[in-house]
Amino acid sequence: MWRWLVVAALAGGCSIIAEVIPAVAVDGSGGVMVGWQDRSIGNDETVYRRWDGKGWGKVENVSQTNTGSSRNPSLVADAQGRPVLAWEEQYGSRADVWVRRREAKGWLDQGNHPGMYPFPRKMGAATGVSLALNAKGEPSVGWLDNAEGDWPVYFRQWSKAVWEPLQIVSEAKGAVVAGTPSEGMSP
Repeated sequence: MWRWLVVAALAGGCSIIAEVIPAVAVDGSGGVMVGWQDRSIGNDETVYRRWDGKGWGKVENVSQTNTGSSRNPSLVADAQGRPVLAWEEQYGSRADVWVRRREAKGWLDQGNHPGMYPFPRKMGAATGVSLALNAKGEPSVGWLDNAEGDWPVYFRQWSKAVWEPLQIVSEAKGAVVAGTPSEGMSP
């Protein structure tokens, strides 16, 4: 059982305004993992840090982008205790959804392309990213997007080393959509 005695500074002294939108997960050994949007690096990046019960590990830049803006992370721990992060990767008025998993070699894209949109598909303004793992430990990702103009909920599932085809799971025809897809979705 975790008992917090003091407030811990996750980013090691950066200003409170520089870090926003935290996502928290707990791994099988009780380690606490936190991912957040960090503005102190120069542009918005998705970063990660783990508490092992004794102290915080180093801050890791997961998104590692120089031109995009990495925002609104969603974080889960897989069965091996490795963190999996999904976030919005923005390019001007457009945004894609990226997914990376922490492996022994570092943060690796889930698949051969970091984003959810197969090229040359039109990309909209993805937002409200929600990540969950199925019983096999494979990521499922849901998000809202205006690529078709109506902000429906999109969904992709990782299966047997590939992303399954993009699916639109809602019919938001002209609706005003508030909130985000719920955590814990199951295919």
